[in-house]
Amino acid sequence: MSETKSPVTNSSAIARPLLELSGTALSDRRRSVYGKYLEFVHAANTKDQMDVNRRIRSVFVWCFLIPVIVVALVLTLVNRGILPRVFRSYQDWILLVFPVLYSLYFLSSQVLTGIPNAFRKGGFGLTLGQASREADWRIQHCESMEKELGLLPEEWSWVISNVEEDLERLQMRTRHLTALAGAVFFLIMQGIDSLTFDAPTYPAAVPDLTGSSSSQWLGLVLFLLLLYLSGQQNVQTIRRFLGCARLVREHAVSSKKPV
Repeated sequence: MSETKSPVTNSSAIARPLLELSGTALSDRRRSVYGKYLEFVHAANTKDQMDVNRRIRSVFVWCFLIPVIVVALVLTLVNRGILPRVFRSYQDWILLVFPVLYSLYFLSSQVLTGIPNAFRKGGFGLTLGQASREADWRIQHCESMEKELGLLPEEWSWVISNVEEDLERLQMRTRHLTALAGAVFFLIMQGIDSLTFDAPTYPAAVPDLTGSSSSQWLGLVLFLLLLYLSGQQNVQTIRRFLGCARLVREHAVSSKKPV
């Protein structure tokens, strides 16, 4: 009999509301609640990100790896005299050809294929269809949260407050990293230009922004844009799960039952 009563006693102690706890017990409960939520989000997002990870690998291969290999091959052929030396001046554009082609392929496969539906349903109908798919996603994950986490309404409030704070911090970090990356690459480009071209006879008061080619500036802008959008993608993912947490809390409060 003692073996059967002990787990019930422990579970009842664990299920005490946050308002009845204090001190170390309250800190441990808060840490445990938020940790369980983060583990759930990580596991659910891993399942959702399988297709996204495949696309990221494709972006890395076509936008970074293949352009570098092609440029290295062209420079090798030029140095050996197989290709004319004029190809050296085309290396910046060669670096941009593959990202542009991949962008056109992705645009045609993801956007242009939906044009017939857009003509048939209209732009508003496509928006409603996307809203329906998002609703199905929320319903699925809300049910999973209710079954796997089993949190009380005040615990959901604690989780939501923490997620909102983390979202604000993540957005600030994304902006700071983008600005820092832009400054670092600007200094690198200026340093490369100073080594490539002859130094001026008099020091300039401000950096010469026209020293670099337009393709270099275009590449810098695209890199910073991708860096910022990658950070914002994480923000949007966290916001989606935050919306599910808010819906579960509202359902728990309205039903006045532990979820």
